[in-house]
Amino acid sequence: MSNDDIALAVLECVGGFGNVAGNSLCATRLRISVNDTTKVNRNALHSIKGVLGVADRGDHGIEVVFGPNLVRGVYAAFDHLTGPDTNATSAEKGAPSRKAGNFHVNITPETPGRPQVQTTLAHASVTPAPVIDEDTNALLEMLDQEGEPAKEPVKAQGKRLLVINGPNVNMLGVQASDPFAEADFSELLDLCQKTAAEVGFAECECYQSNHEGDLIDRVQDAFEIFDAIVINPGAYGLTSIALYESLRIVGIPTIEVSVLDIGGQEGLPSTSYVRKACLDYKSGMGIDGYRAAIIDLAKHLGLQG
Repeated sequence: MSNDDIALAVLECVGGFGNVAGNSLCATRLRISVNDTTKVNRNALHSIKGVLGVADRGDHGIEVVFGPNLVRGVYAAFDHLTGPDTNATSAEKGAPSRKAGNFHVNITPETPGRPQVQTTLAHASVTPAPVIDEDTNALLEMLDQEGEPAKEPVKAQGKRLLVINGPNVNMLGVQASDPFAEADFSELLDLCQKTAAEVGFAECECYQSNHEGDLIDRVQDAFEIFDAIVINPGAYGLTSIALYESLRIVGIPTIEVSVLDIGGQEGLPSTSYVRKACLDYKSGMGIDGYRAAIIDLAKHLGLQG
């Protein structure tokens, strides 16, 4: 899939053009503000090629996680598709207004049931002729169906698992010298999803960030929503008292995972602050440590695999 194809698929999954209030780029994540979160199809977002994870952000935010080499191109394509909306009522609904830019789409109905799309540049004195290409036709089809009810899947009932990955975990396997280079980040996410389903979790959500504050926010957002957490805090495990405190305060059963045995690496601290807030610690097992942690959490919660 091209960046344009991925962006179109994401746009459809978040409820179409009329539901997008704004978007931004952060590290490996496309952040989208929406007017109505009930129109977001999270399961379909997970199935898009290149998507590594999906997470809620506040009352009106969705984060779609991509690899670092893909996210910028997808963001540019998504931003190009959406652009500013002069008729948006997002402010009335509590969502951020769509940011200003140099590109927007004008919808000018010409024939019943089929709008005409024109691309116009801000501050330009001449409106270009309509450009109807393959991507625009796909967008038109979505706009034609915008009035149809969103097909939101029924949320599964049962225990929910959150997998949190900290800095550089998304780069797993990038260097051939990595001891666990045979596994990459997408394989890690696939392992977590499959293991969680096998042992009886109704849902497994994966989240990754290189920023300490984002990790703390995700832990806090999990309060009274998730039943268990697997966390690989990366280097923050050795330095972040704040992350330890957030895990302690929410009180969700948690197991820390480290792909490598950091205790055996010369020059690095051997004690993890995060570990003090966890039920257990899996170290030096590669991505199999995630599987072991998920199985142990399922046993702790009394689930049947």
